[in-house]
Amino acid sequence: MAKRFMTIAEFSTETGLPRPTVRNLVRYSKLRGTKIGRAWLIPADEVDRLAALADERIEVPAEQVDRLSSPAGEHIEAD
Repeated sequence: MAKRFMTIAEFSTETGLPRPTVRNLVRYSKLRGTKIGRAWLIPADEVDRLAALADERIEVPAEQVDRLSSPAGEHIEAD
């Protein structure tokens, strides 16, 4: 029988995301989860849903790419 729920630590290990990131994603409803006492339980199929979201291509305008890739927040003009 496949596991239906994961703890934050298990989800973190499975996805490679840091525990605080997983906790925040669940807390702010970016990942489905249920709080039982002090623990969060995340449906195991959220791993697949997260992977599908990561596979989607995000379009970023060229001027934002230049700004994001410059060191120390300096703005670099594209050629």
